[in-house]
Amino acid sequence: MKLSVLMRLFVSFLFFFNSLYAFKLGIENISDEFLRSLSPDKSLKYNVALVTNQTGCDQKGNRTVDILLSKRLQIKHIITSEHGFSGTVPANRRVGHEIDKKTKIPIYSLYKDGVMETVPSDMAANIDVFFFDMQDSGMRHYTKITTLHKILRVASAHDKKVVVLDRPNPLGPNMEGPLVDPLLISSISIAPIPIRHGMTIGEIAWYFNKHVLDKPADLHVVKMENYSRDMKMKELLVALSPNVHCLESCLGYSFLGILGDIRPLDVGVDTDLSFQCITIPDTHPSVRCNWNQLRTIFTQYGVHSVPYSYMSDRKKNVHSGLRLQVADINSLPSFSLLLDIIDFFKKSGLNFTFSPTFDKAAGTLLLRKFCMGTCPRTKLVRNVNDGLDQFIKNARDAFMYLPEPQVVKLK
Repeated sequence: MKLSVLMRLFVSFLFFFNSLYAFKLGIENISDEFLRSLSPDKSLKYNVALVTNQTGCDQKGNRTVDILLSKRLQIKHIITSEHGFSGTVPANRRVGHEIDKKTKIPIYSLYKDGVMETVPSDMAANIDVFFFDMQDSGMRHYTKITTLHKILRVASAHDKKVVVLDRPNPLGPNMEGPLVDPLLISSISIAPIPIRHGMTIGEIAWYFNKHVLDKPADLHVVKMENYSRDMKMKELLVALSPNVHCLESCLGYSFLGILGDIRPLDVGVDTDLSFQCITIPDTHPSVRCNWNQLRTIFTQYGVHSVPYSYMSDRKKNVHSGLRLQVADINSLPSFSLLLDIIDFFKKSGLNFTFSPTFDKAAGTLLLRKFCMGTCPRTKLVRNVNDGLDQFIKNARDAFMYLPEPQVVKLK
């Protein structure tokens, strides 16, 4: 009997201990007191626009829109971006307006024909608070950062509040790669931050507000609880997009996202192994690749690789190369790996061509010139490292979590 009582007490203690130190997302850490503080009269009678998609949910799968409605917020519009509210629209495809079937709230899309537009003035005028809850990938050229930037700008212009519900960075603490040259600012590289930024979406909001916007918005970030920047995600709560549909794809995206814009390389886009492989069409005339040599390079970076071939439905031919698996994203210098992969294929005699968006995604013309052999690696290294030094000095006042992002310089 005494043992039974002791066991119950022990289980109760464990439950209490775990509840004290359980990890919480921003949406799970939002209080009624905070929601009332957003209104001058401490009521909930303010109009809300919720900027979200399928990633806007808690760890049990409850949608952010439903959670906020249960807290009696008045959501007038849902705003979404690339890939749509459901996250199923392919990249670069137009996303139309729709209605949320469950709540009947209108959904407004900012993404039109490959370009991120802004919130219309008449809509912004009737909104008091913009709530933002989207999972970022950890890479600058993933357009959720652009969506955030657009919302902060419109809120600033119309004197509205913005609440960002913070989420983890699935790529961990590493901060690396080039900043964005001012001439290459675009919908896929909206501001001069590193390509792998090492920050949460809430920290990026603070950085934009303090260092990018001419006039800061009235910004509030609901922090996560018990979050450490080097915390490793076991899986994604939901797919981020059609081609970043699992954690393995997200980790591979840290270097294959850019590499996929270099032809004839193929990274499995529109397959079950998107951003988890690197292949070349078997029909390509200049294939003289020693795949075992490339496997050695991957091994040096802690990336597991095995031979892999597949029939590309998109390109109607067989592709061969390697299937990849990142063992530890926190110890992977992904931009350095990208350069070494490019070096390998250059030495293999592969002739590169580039997608129309390559320079914008890279944020610098120097990477393409390096690929073409017209920019020495030393020049690219100096440009990247100087940019990182400059950025980290400014960004420190935006960090909310420990440890600080780890700046990974090129050698």
